[in-house]
Amino acid sequence: MKKFWIWGFLILLCPLVWRVHARIDSLRMADVENRELNFLPSGEVLKVVSLGYQELAADLIWIKAVQYLGEREGWPRDDLTFYNLLDRVTTLDPLYQIAYHAGGVCLSHFGKQYELSNQILFKGIRQMGDRLKDNKFGWWLPFLAGFNYFFFLGDFHLGAQYLAMASELPGSPQYLPGLTATLESKAGDPEAGIELLERLARQTQDKFTRRYLEETIKQKREKWLGEKRDRGDKN
Repeated sequence: MKKFWIWGFLILLCPLVWRVHARIDSLRMADVENRELNFLPSGEVLKVVSLGYQELAADLIWIKAVQYLGEREGWPRDDLTFYNLLDRVTTLDPLYQIAYHAGGVCLSHFGKQYELSNQILFKGIRQMGDRLKDNKFGWWLPFLAGFNYFFFLGDFHLGAQYLAMASELPGSPQYLPGLTATLESKAGDPEAGIELLERLARQTQDKFTRRYLEETIKQKREKWLGEKRDRGDKN
């Protein structure tokens, strides 16, 4: 009797498994409409129906996320597609660090979705846990979260907490602890913030991250100089 119920359950599950696998396979097709991406099942459902191939499913969705990002022409604030794709990738494979890094940078810089950027970064910090200490780029996750708090969300206290967390991880810049203390003491001081960005831009070896930092420096400096002109400050 027990076997009968097991086989009955598997028969009922087959159509759902087939539909989800067909959806994942469709990600390989270049002509898939982007709107279809929003109909992917949740990451938890995908974990069940991937039948032990969670990492492969994560890779396929990651590829589509990269393609989606490259095909964009603008980024409406209410567009959650990229975030949702990364959320599924990192649910299927909790150690998919590049997805956390890409989400932290792209959701913030391109999408101006700073809260969503931090959500994916917090998920990475939580799911990777102590493994952040074993990766020379692990410090970037709390750093980017602190970066968002400091420069975009205006919460200098939380910004300092996450930058301090980043400074304790292997591979982080040696000057980060001191500069974090300086930023906290000069909360809202754009000059101190620009100094941090310039130091990071000089140090980072990743071309994409360096370009992101350089563009942010340019934007921050232009905004700061504009505010100084408005105040009539000549210094």
